[in-house]
Amino acid sequence: MPDYTVYDSEQELRERIEDLNNLLSDYEKTQGVLDEERGVLADQVQGAKVIYDKQLNEFEQRVSAYEQKRDDLDRRQREVAEGRADALENREVLQLQLDAKRGKKMTDRAAPKVDGAAKGVGQADGAAYTTGPTTREQIDQLKAQLSKPEPALALDPPGMGESQASVIDRDLKLMAKIKAKEQKLDDASQKLKDEWNQAKGPKR
Repeated sequence: MPDYTVYDSEQELRERIEDLNNLLSDYEKTQGVLDEERGVLADQVQGAKVIYDKQLNEFEQRVSAYEQKRDDLDRRQREVAEGRADALENREVLQLQLDAKRGKKMTDRAAPKVDGAAKGVGQADGAAYTTGPTTREQIDQLKAQLSKPEPALALDPPGMGESQASVIDRDLKLMAKIKAKEQKLDDASQKLKDEWNQAKGPKR
């Protein structure tokens, strides 16, 4: 037990007790102030936690939205890449078809003339053998006609189907449409890249 002062006078004891009562009263007042401040601080902490949780939730939602947008941009980028690849492949196939049609048209047009020339020369040679110089002049005229170049886009005779000029014109228009589509795909791809760069925000 702690040592206590022994007072001989009742007056001194009463005064000491009164002093202790005042001190205990001060302690109680101080405790009340501390409890009040503790309550205020608890309310502030709870309020800050609510605000933080709300901000955290908003941040998570924004991150989720950015991720969703990124996934959508990636998907659209893949679609653009696939569409561009298909367009390039189609253009290559059409170009091959166009080249083949040009070569076939020139071959088809040249073959009858060669056969006709050979036949005409044979007939003319027989005629020259039997009739003399007059037929030789006809042979020279025939050779001169065969040596003249014909226009590359001349129309085929009636009944021979679509003309070479119309076929080439049609294929060229088709190629122009494909190129226009590729340009749109390129523009869309660039737009996707710009949107993705904006979504990522400035570099820190």
